[in-house]
Amino acid sequence: MNDLPLLSAEAMASFAARGFLRFDGVVPEDINRQFLEEMGDIDPPRPGQKMRRTYGEMLARAGVPQVPAGVALAQAYPEGTAL
Repeated sequence: MNDLPLLSAEAMASFAARGFLRFDGVVPEDINRQFLEEMGDIDPPRPGQKMRRTYGEMLARAGVPQVPAGVALAQAYPEGTAL
């Protein structure tokens, strides 16, 4: 039998509606802190703005590059960054 955790019906519905899932506690706190420092000031989303657009604008302002599919993770982002 497969012992991998499965999504609940609520998590599946959230993913279908929003296009992403949030897993608190998966990223170690020191890496999370470094990432937030590298991102700089983050503006809150405008009322009614979709989260995908909010994250896209945030990543663009912070200079996080879009990496084409197929690029190895080790080559995708500068060494030493939280990414």
